[in-house]
Amino acid sequence: MPEVTLKAGGHLYTGWKQVSITRSMETLASTFSLGLSQNFTNQSRILPIAFDEQVEVLIDGERVITGIVDDIATRYSDESHDYTISGRSRAGDLVDCTAIYKTGEFLNQKLDTIARELCQPFGLKVIVHGDTGKPFTRFRTDDATVFSCLERGARHRGVLLMSDPDGNVIFTRPGKQKISTPLKQGGKDANIKSCSGQSAMNSRFSNVIVKGQAENAAFMTDQQISQPKAEATDKNVPRYRPLVIQAESQGNGQTLEERALFEVSTRMGRAKQLTYEVADWRHGNGLWEPNHQVRVIDPVNNIDRWMLISAVTFSHGEDGTTSAITVMPPEAFALVAIPEQEPSVF
Repeated sequence: MPEVTLKAGGHLYTGWKQVSITRSMETLASTFSLGLSQNFTNQSRILPIAFDEQVEVLIDGERVITGIVDDIATRYSDESHDYTISGRSRAGDLVDCTAIYKTGEFLNQKLDTIARELCQPFGLKVIVHGDTGKPFTRFRTDDATVFSCLERGARHRGVLLMSDPDGNVIFTRPGKQKISTPLKQGGKDANIKSCSGQSAMNSRFSNVIVKGQAENAAFMTDQQISQPKAEATDKNVPRYRPLVIQAESQGNGQTLEERALFEVSTRMGRAKQLTYEVADWRHGNGLWEPNHQVRVIDPVNNIDRWMLISAVTFSHGEDGTTSAITVMPPEAFALVAIPEQEPSVF
């Protein structure tokens, strides 16, 4: 297996017997769980790693997580001593903690400006790949967590919210970088050990209507209030299933239309996820990573197309060394219209 190293307090710890490392586009904080077993002796001791200690997780010397220790579990008997160290990337605090801002709302601010203000107390940088769109006329924190606020804003601006191996917060777009090694089932060069997934319709809607906040609504009558709105359609939902979403700001036709289209796209993609297990953590050019495209050749599910990797879990234990790679259609996070005829069940 690849060598997994935990760097803590200036020391390097290796030799882990159980490993689970997950990076995902769906959850801001990456996670790790590293377990060690040893025969019991009078010298058996837990590693000198403290709660809340900042650590780095490396695979063959390549940093994949900069994070914090959340939990240390220990168990021993007269024969053995087992313990597991678990934690998340530094962005985990944003998932847990409330967004505190002096007025509770931002006026005429862009999403990345809002993010930098909310992340600054946690010592986290915000990196933007591309553009985060127009400023929000009014963006309230509403005593929600920082992650909830940023994720809500990202949805409204059609961008992705992720963290990188250094612990930074990133706003980005769907990745276009393609991995040369395909995920292949059957035949020569097959690497898929197993597959699981489902195609669901209960999270998809025939029409998504996004309404902007009415201008000066507090000082106007019902007849005077002008509330802009936009609509996007998922033509592959056969029944009448409408969904109305209230936007964060008044918005205009373009921003509301993009918000509606992004909602339709992401719901389609998340309803068509597949997870493939392969017998290595690396492809031909490096570690498997989220937000990269990979060609999936899976005749069982009638798939031969490029898919977007949304999550990767590296595992090692009694059952061997594997990667669980979750993929979905690339258009799941793109501001593009959903085709009237989808290529397959998945």
